[in-house]
Amino acid sequence: MRMFEEYGYVVRVGPNDLVIFHPEAMELLDGSKATHTKEPWYDILHPMTSLVFERDKEESHF
Repeated sequence: MRMFEEYGYVVRVGPNDLVIFHPEAMELLDGSKATHTKEPWYDILHPMTSLVFERDKEESHF
């Protein structure tokens, strides 16, 4: 929490990594209108899946 108080809602924690702490971020990043392809780490639960971890837009029905 302290880093968000100091730097704001979006904090770069590595050369390719951001940490976002904002109430609207979840819908923007993983909501039904998100246009990006989810990263391979979303397959961590494979073969069990859920809509949250589904990478295939056709399968997620969003």
